[in-house]
Amino acid sequence: MAKTDLRDIYLERVDASKNVARFYAVSVQTNLFGEQTLIRMFGRINKVGRAHLETFDDAESAELARADIIRKKLKRGYCVPAWQPQKSTRLSRTRQPCQDTKPRTKL
Repeated sequence: MAKTDLRDIYLERVDASKNVARFYAVSVQTNLFGEQTLIRMFGRINKVGRAHLETFDDAESAELARADIIRKKLKRGYCVPAWQPQKSTRLSRTRQPCQDTKPRTKL
């Protein structure tokens, strides 16, 4: 059984009233040259989405960048969904917002 890497995180933001259904995945992995690669995948749920890769010389700077991205996304209303994404399964078109999110109000 594969061990879950704590450096991988999957976030979602769902708001049916605004027609928002987005995902954001962040991962730090070592590439073939020994550098740390920050992989960001994002887009609309049930769509292919995009991927950005950024390389770092050491793990500490990659982890700092990862933590900064996660902090910004959580602040914008993304949250960890109750389900876990699985390979080779199509995601349901109907999504419920995360239980721990609160409606955002503009000041």
